[in-house]
Amino acid sequence: MSLDTLIELKQGKVQGFLHEETNTWAWKGVPYAEKAVGELRFKAPVAVKKHEGILDCTQDAVWNIQCTPRKTIIGEEGVLTLDIYRPATDEKMLPVLVYIHGGNNQTHGSSTWKGHKFCQKTNTMLVSISYRLGPFGFNNLPALQKDAEPVEASGNFALLDTLQALKWMKENLEAFGGDPNNLTVSGISSGGRDSLAMLTSPLFKDMFQKVISFSGGLTITKPEKGQKRLAAAYAHLVVEDGIKDSIEEAKAWLLSDAPEVKKYLLNIDAKRLVPLMSAAQIRMSVYPHLYSDGVVLPKEGFACTNYNNVPVLLITAEGEFSLFCSRDKYFHDNLDKFEEQGEFYREFIFAKKYGSLMYQDFNGQGAAAKLYPNYKGDIFVNVCRFGHDENSVSKYYADRNDAFHGIIMEFVTGEQMSAFPPEIIVPVPGTFDTKGADDLKDKYMQSLADFMRTGKPSLPGSQEEWPAWTPENRAESVFDADREKAILSVRRDTFSFEKLFADIDADTSISEASKQKIIKEVFNGRWFSAPFDEHYGNEDCWEKLY
Repeated sequence: MSLDTLIELKQGKVQGFLHEETNTWAWKGVPYAEKAVGELRFKAPVAVKKHEGILDCTQDAVWNIQCTPRKTIIGEEGVLTLDIYRPATDEKMLPVLVYIHGGNNQTHGSSTWKGHKFCQKTNTMLVSISYRLGPFGFNNLPALQKDAEPVEASGNFALLDTLQALKWMKENLEAFGGDPNNLTVSGISSGGRDSLAMLTSPLFKDMFQKVISFSGGLTITKPEKGQKRLAAAYAHLVVEDGIKDSIEEAKAWLLSDAPEVKKYLLNIDAKRLVPLMSAAQIRMSVYPHLYSDGVVLPKEGFACTNYNNVPVLLITAEGEFSLFCSRDKYFHDNLDKFEEQGEFYREFIFAKKYGSLMYQDFNGQGAAAKLYPNYKGDIFVNVCRFGHDENSVSKYYADRNDAFHGIIMEFVTGEQMSAFPPEIIVPVPGTFDTKGADDLKDKYMQSLADFMRTGKPSLPGSQEEWPAWTPENRAESVFDADREKAILSVRRDTFSFEKLFADIDADTSISEASKQKIIKEVFNGRWFSAPFDEHYGNEDCWEKLY
């Protein structure tokens, strides 16, 4: 039987469409579970029921309810759908890239990666997942745990959504021409962190064959920290609604397992909940998630000994922290000073430089080092960088922003991404419309496709070998480009926190007062900053949760 855009599933018929420019098919908003609303708000996802007639899957699905960086509430609650892309051919058993979107598990949606160009270039299938966000994706307050099944009591609803999506794929992807036994789970930022967390989960055993993490390190939170933060965030609503007279009473009530608390949580307007822990800015203390509950995720986190041992590709970028510099309150509130090339500008360059070294290590080499002792699968590390000479792929981006957090997606999707804020970092149309950028896009996509097919990423056009990571070689591939061509190489990483501390202490590019301000107020409490906070005695130290 030949394939087409009308697919008949056990759950009913779904109608997709042809994207003529790329000769690819797509099906958008295909439900993999019932909408998680009402009594299902804080439940494990329920398998989708059969629908009558033909379901129109030709338009982008609505995003899950969220609070944008500009404090606007958008989306609907409980959207559990998939976007599916593939070449418009009769070829079957295509390798499948499963994509978990980023946004700190609080924002964005499945349509942030439109997979037409990737599938056209790589002859693969891409499936992007919508999952519950914010307080609906991760919520483990005691009242929700009482009398719940252990999996549900974990509060890791976003992970349970992804698990249900993978189960749906195992059952249905063959009808679209995909290979349900060759799934590569991937994600950007929080989606990458979720993907790596799944390596520790017994629930995800045999559910995927490979993992790609785009700028997503190893983060897991102790359950009690999540409970306390949720109660603190919701307490003023409880007072506002006249249930308790004080914030302390409200927090104590929310931390109880009283049936009235559960009823309150099930009925409170979603629009009131989603803004409460927004703008986390890679500070887990603002929005704790990925709870090490002992059922969905092991209590020991990434120190576990029983991994889902599949090949892992850790992708990071050289300028990871520049995006968060621009969003940090200190820099964001003084953007008008940026062009003066004075102390403020030098402070930004200082923060970008050393913050990026730490964040790049956290997402790449540092993650490899933490996984390695008990991990039995191959680990590969890749760095996206921009040269800084006049012939660099984009000297403007390199000098001002470097290869910032998320820029990798410009190259692996072939599309300009729309999720970056127009502040210091501005995605200028045409910035990467050069031969070199196009070559880098092609080579990134080919490398990922080779990893999907074989479990080993490639260095297209290079004579070098890309070895798996070990503590002895600390190998990482570097993907760069000038204006004419991609430049791919392998290097040995030499980062250490000891060297970082020495370089920061010796750096005289900014005043000592400026340096202390950035150490204490900009770098502190970040995901990557545990050794840094300990060394400099920062009060807001990041707990060691590994």
